[in-house]
Amino acid sequence: MKPEDLERILFTEKQIEPSPTFCGDVMVHVQAEASYKPIPFPWIPFAAIILVLAILVLWLYPADSVLRAANVLVYTTVNWFIAPSDIALRNVLLAAFESLALTLLLVWFSLRLAGANR
Repeated sequence: MKPEDLERILFTEKQIEPSPTFCGDVMVHVQAEASYKPIPFPWIPFAAIILVLAILVLWLYPADSVLRAANVLVYTTVNWFIAPSDIALRNVLLAAFESLALTLLLVWFSLRLAGANR
């Protein structure tokens, strides 16, 4: 092939058209991909992990100084806001703090599990 022949081929404006069955083939593949069922959320491993973590925390709580320090910090914070003589109110406020901390922990874990950036 000579350079002139190559230039003639490259500079010729020929309209490129797909084969007549191209659109049909593409739609068959698109419909096949759309028919796949989504992957279900792994609830059983998730529940097993939560259960193991709960058992581990309850088992390590008496021995772990960090958990005991966190508990003392929560009680100290509650005692700072509420007088020690008001035991019922202190227990309610303590339960509210613990619920808030657990909620924030679960939200953080859910976002990590979902793959969120923040």
